[in-house]
Amino acid sequence: MTLSATTNALRDLPEVRAIRDHLDERSGRGRQRISFVSLPAAARPPVMAALIDGRPETTLVVASRSDRAESLASALSDYLPADRTVAVWPSPEALPYEQLPLDSALAAERVALLAQLNAGGASAPAALVVTVRGLVQIVMAADELQRQTLTIRPGQRLRIDDVLTWATTVGYHLSPLVQEPGTLARRGGIIDVFVPGTPFPVRLDFFGDEVDSIRAFDPSSQRSQGRLSETVLLPPSELPLWRMDRIAPTLQALASSDLRAEIASEWHRMLDQIASGQTPASVDLLAPYLVPKRTTVLDYMAPSALVLIEEPRAVQLAATSMVSHAADVLVSATGNGELPVGLEQPFTDWHTVEGLLGRHDQVAFGEADGHLEIDVPAIGDAPLFAGRLDALIDAVIHRSESGSSIYLASDQGDRLGELLTERGVPFDLVDRDAPADPVTTGRITIIRSDLPAGWELDTDERSVILLTDLEIFGFRKATRRTHRRQTSDAGSNAADFTPGEFVVHIDHGIAQFTGLVRLDASGVEREYMLLVYAKGDKLYVPVDQSDRVSRYTGGGVEPVASRLGSGEWVRTKTRVRKAIREMAWELIQLYAERETSAGHAFPTDSTWDLELEDSFPYEETVDQQKAIDSVKADMESALPMDRLVCGDVGFGKTEVALRAAFKAVNGGKQVAVLVPTTVLALQHFQTFTQRLSSYPVRVEMLSRLRDRKAQRQILQDLKDGAIDIIIGTHRIVQGDVTFKDLGLVVVDEEQRFGVRQKEFLKRFRTAVDVISMSATPIPRTLHMSLAGIRDISVIDTAPQARLPVRTFVTEWSDHLIREVLLRELERGGQVYFVHNRVHDIDQLAHKLRTLVPEARIGIGHGQMDEAVLEDVILSFVRHDFDVLISTTIIESGIDIPNVNTMVIDHADALGLTQLYQLRGRVGRSTQRA
Repeated sequence: MTLSATTNALRDLPEVRAIRDHLDERSGRGRQRISFVSLPAAARPPVMAALIDGRPETTLVVASRSDRAESLASALSDYLPADRTVAVWPSPEALPYEQLPLDSALAAERVALLAQLNAGGASAPAALVVTVRGLVQIVMAADELQRQTLTIRPGQRLRIDDVLTWATTVGYHLSPLVQEPGTLARRGGIIDVFVPGTPFPVRLDFFGDEVDSIRAFDPSSQRSQGRLSETVLLPPSELPLWRMDRIAPTLQALASSDLRAEIASEWHRMLDQIASGQTPASVDLLAPYLVPKRTTVLDYMAPSALVLIEEPRAVQLAATSMVSHAADVLVSATGNGELPVGLEQPFTDWHTVEGLLGRHDQVAFGEADGHLEIDVPAIGDAPLFAGRLDALIDAVIHRSESGSSIYLASDQGDRLGELLTERGVPFDLVDRDAPADPVTTGRITIIRSDLPAGWELDTDERSVILLTDLEIFGFRKATRRTHRRQTSDAGSNAADFTPGEFVVHIDHGIAQFTGLVRLDASGVEREYMLLVYAKGDKLYVPVDQSDRVSRYTGGGVEPVASRLGSGEWVRTKTRVRKAIREMAWELIQLYAERETSAGHAFPTDSTWDLELEDSFPYEETVDQQKAIDSVKADMESALPMDRLVCGDVGFGKTEVALRAAFKAVNGGKQVAVLVPTTVLALQHFQTFTQRLSSYPVRVEMLSRLRDRKAQRQILQDLKDGAIDIIIGTHRIVQGDVTFKDLGLVVVDEEQRFGVRQKEFLKRFRTAVDVISMSATPIPRTLHMSLAGIRDISVIDTAPQARLPVRTFVTEWSDHLIREVLLRELERGGQVYFVHNRVHDIDQLAHKLRTLVPEARIGIGHGQMDEAVLEDVILSFVRHDFDVLISTTIIESGIDIPNVNTMVIDHADALGLTQLYQLRGRVGRSTQRA
């Protein structure tokens, strides 16, 4: 990596070199604690890298929380050479005693890491970053992992049944197709198996009792990728699942009368699963029984391994909190009959872990609590420029001429390069993974990178300055990852309907489907769909005519059943046909006029447009880039644009709109962004303002969050052309709103607007460019787009590797609510608590404050004073409190990546569309939601 050159410079510091020599002399003796004091937080990763690089064994890096572990691992990867990998131990998502299903993907990652540590050498990572929760996690012993690892080579004598027996014993799941780690399939003399830690599954082809060939293959296409000389088959989990049958008697004794009836039933069901060789969902609870010695990842570390601890006080606090919380949960759960009395602690005791850590030399970062305290005065904070680019360039030139080696790590590297080029200053522009050149006096290197913060090294022999976007521009946004949404097609036969749901018969109207029945008609027994209409009237529809029945898709409100034989349904269909004909004629006239109208052709992208693209802190997906290109192509055409951008929540529709708006402003036009709620208006206002802060663009918001005086001034400025982009609710479609030169209208969540707002928009469709955005477009809009009447861009691919959102449906439980909130707080996140009843929302807040006193709780709903609501939302964005209790006002557009848990109270009272929109508010970061 490019920045590993700076690591070499830090290694040469007398203080760092002395510590390395000291550790080398004491290697393996342990019980030595060294503390770096007064070291800037941003300089900790490079100093850590300077201590890690060159050590033959894996170094353990301890962080207090998952977010800190991820951040440290990312930074260490930048500062270490490319061949020195950094791994993060996947900590359990569940808190101790919390019964969540086993995450097979995380289990596969853990066992693969254990195998690498066990093998050592080049296969092991240079550094393993682990949290407190990960340190106490129980794993199988190293020798047992070695015994249950199977190495297979072509030509080896091996019975296919022996491989199958081994695989099912250690926990592989039989599957028709192998598509994820931990699965296995057999077809005749071929076994497909997806081993943890491998990029592709392997195909073992047997000829009798001999392995004929081994090939890797693509799980999506099932096509072979190439021959392998050998494959190493690992167990699919870090726990010895093959011991399940041995622990059954012990677990049977725990299933006592202390459990509530329904819990006892679940416990016995778990015992039945174990007896049948299945892995139960709550396998973490069984860890101490499967591994009585309570082995941890620390037991896999070499005796000479170094331990680096970031913020020892925070680590100790996290450990104390975890142990205290686990004790509280156990007392509460056993007292309520939710867990059996006598259940062993499902993690290793923290005092035992501290003893294991004490066997290794340790270097602490953050507090002066070591046997030996080191101060490094030569390393300090980097200077802050906060968007003053002229001052930045002047300082870079001056320091370069003075002999300093300067590194500018920025997502806007090309833009910084242009600024230096304008001043005639030579520089190197490289990617973050480019090979490292030695630190050279006076050299300026720009690195395309998203490092969190910079630092400065200043000694008599050398001066090195590293500046990041935080110092250069004054802010930095963390990269978020999103997942690819899985979709399924609706069925079209009788078996696809669920008893109790509403359906529509094409001839008879709306009814409730109650199930399938068999009737004898003229001596022939046939199967029928039973539909119940108003007043209990019944209609039996033969299953071979089920194509005449479809699901009712009218939204979250329960429909009224039609009356059989009344002619009501016929009259309804007649009215709808008439309305459709009128609408079709209106649309034909509208779009015919649009096709013949002369719109405004915007110029091609300017330098500023390209700079804005470079400043986007995430990598565009293929579909998102296609949508951006299509929108810009439409804008550069003389025909007025009317494009629907359709994509799942969190897939990047707002960025498409923002770039289009900026292009319109650069072309001398005004932009109106219409949104359905004040909260969404505030969110968009903040996003547009922040992204466009470096440009002479005025963005304003017009909603009820602005008082009357401010609104009057905004309206006047809008009329005079002093405002470039106006963002607002239905307020901007009222008659007193006048634009000087409107060129683009963006409608977010068009399906949320009524007829009056649609009439306003209709006036513009033949004159200005219009972008409509929606995750759930109304059927008419979607049909028009699919039929080619309106242009459509579908963003169906999400940014890379976003984790799927897990959804659980359960009854209210004080114990469960406390567990859920504490689990999110433990990883440094925030929580939405949706309670859609304003009259008792304060009582709920009081209850939650009593239930979880550790949490800071705020309240927000639509009946609050506008200024107060705005302050609440901004405070939540700043993480001034941890839990926001709100109504469904948050369902539209709120984007706070740090919120990754949502609790919805009385979810049964909400519609499916509302639940879907609410679900999209979480899972917008690297954390599991």
